[in-house]
Amino acid sequence: RVQMEFTAGTVDTKTSINDLEVLWSAGDAISVFDGTNNNRFDLTGGEGTKSATFSGLAETVSEYVALYPYSANASFADNTITATLPVEQYSTVGGSFDTMLNPAVAKSSDNTLTFRNIAGLIRINVTNVPEGLGIREIQAKAATSLTGEYTVNTSGDDFEAVASGSEINGVRLVAKDGGELAAGSYNLVVLPGEYANFKVTVILTDGSYIAKGGDETSPTATIPANGGINITI
Repeated sequence: RVQMEFTAGTVDTKTSINDLEVLWSAGDAISVFDGTNNNRFDLTGGEGTKSATFSGLAETVSEYVALYPYSANASFADNTITATLPVEQYSTVGGSFDTMLNPAVAKSSDNTLTFRNIAGLIRINVTNVPEGLGIREIQAKAATSLTGEYTVNTSGDDFEAVASGSEINGVRLVAKDGGELAAGSYNLVVLPGEYANFKVTVILTDGSYIAKGGDETSPTATIPANGGINITI
C-alpha cells in the first residue's frame, strides 16, 4: 500500500429536509476499497465545507469505491458494499444527524470522490411537550427494517442502500450526553423504502408517550434515498 489523498465532495442533489446541508466534520473518516481491502482514510482538510481531503494508505488500482462513514466491519465484493446503519442514533435539539452516521457512496478511477447519499431522513418536529417534562427518546418503527445491515450495488452510477438483514429493526434517538431532549426538530437516518405500519413514538421523561401512526389505517411512509419526510407530533 502507498500513501494517497482523495478530494471528496457530493453531487448537487443532497439529502435535504428544510434545506439541511450535508457538510464534512472534524473526525470524519471513510472506507476506501481497493478491491476487497477496506482502508481507513481520515479527514485532513475541508472541515465544515462541502469539499474535503482524506488521506490514508491503499493499493494502486484502476477503480476505487468509497463508503462514508468508515466502518471496520464494512466489506466489498462483487461490486457490492455490505455495511450497517445503527439502530441507536444521537442528536441535539435543532441539530443535524450525528457525525459518522449518514451513509454515502462514491467510486472513482482517479483521486476525486463524488459521494451520493444512499439513505433517507425522517425529520420529526416535536411540539407541546408538557411543562416540567423532557423527551427521553424518540422511536420510529415499521413492518420492515428502517436500520441495520444493508447492501449497495455499485455497478451503476446511482447508489441506494437496500436492507439485507434478517432482523426487523426500528430506530431509536437519544441525547448524545445521556440527558434529555427538549421540544424541537430531530433527524433520524434510515434506509430508503416504502414502509407499511409506520409509527413514531416520543417517550417523555415520566414514562408517558405521544404516538403517531402504527395501525392498519396509517398511510405507507415513502422515504427516498437522498431525501426524506417531515412529521409533526
